[in-house]
Amino acid sequence: MRRRRGRRSSSVLCPSHIHEWEECVDLAIARGELPPGTDGEEVIRAVSAPIYYRLLVTREVIDAAVAERAALRTLAAARAGAFVGPNT
Repeated sequence: MRRRRGRRSSSVLCPSHIHEWEECVDLAIARGELPPGTDGEEVIRAVSAPIYYRLLVTREVIDAAVAERAALRTLAAARAGAFVGPNT
């Protein structure tokens, strides 16, 4: 496998960033776009995981397509209820 050097981010997704973005999930729940009880923290972790994996592990280039795929896949899982419940 050929590795490419990925972009370095000057910030890390720390707990305060997760809570800032969690509000977007709460708003989606309020609009009926996601099921009630969806765990916003887990949604944010899920959408960022493939990006950070490429950034830190494989050092692949992160582009808009990578981000869009992560967002669309996480959205599909969230709509299906994958992040609802006590063990999400």
